[in-house]
Amino acid sequence: MRLRHVILVFSLALFVGAFAAGCGGTVTPEKVGEKSSEESAAAKGEEKPADGEEKPADGEEKPAEKTSYPEFRVGDQIKMNNLVFVVNGAREVKDDFVNPKPGNIFLAVDVTVENVGEEPETISSWDFDLRDAEGNRYEEEIFVSSKPCPCGEVAPGKKLRGEIVFEVPKEVKGLELIISPFLVRGQAIVHLDES
Repeated sequence: MRLRHVILVFSLALFVGAFAAGCGGTVTPEKVGEKSSEESAAAKGEEKPADGEEKPADGEEKPAEKTSYPEFRVGDQIKMNNLVFVVNGAREVKDDFVNPKPGNIFLAVDVTVENVGEEPETISSWDFDLRDAEGNRYEEEIFVSSKPCPCGEVAPGKKLRGEIVFEVPKEVKGLELIISPFLVRGQAIVHLDES
């Protein structure tokens, strides 16, 4: 009986270890597809300080790095592990059978996902979250007609494009699409009001 218990605990520890190793560390989303001002500065041999930071004089310590998640705009190519996300825009949609609550609209967010890795990747609508400037979270509306969700398996080198629909107040401000793929620790914040 004791040996069986030891084997069970050991097996569980191996499974948890393998799962944690598969998840990897925190992923910092990065903008790809065009030269950034940091790359241009590096090409010239300059070190470009982050926005609002002064470059420290020789001998001085650099300020501590910010721990907030990177923020992006509509149209940016955002790489997270083997996936590149592009939020193409957002539009109001109407449905013949489902109506939003009074004062609300259905907002469809158009997203493209590209697999730049060598293995298939799976995308779910749960990888996306919509919030406003006040931190209010909006649920996906799965019964509203629009283009299909960019969900499912994406083969290596292929893209998947679709829309995720949310019900939001008509006059809401500061909408942000949060991209947080399953099993990836990290997220990208895309400002829908800016382009």
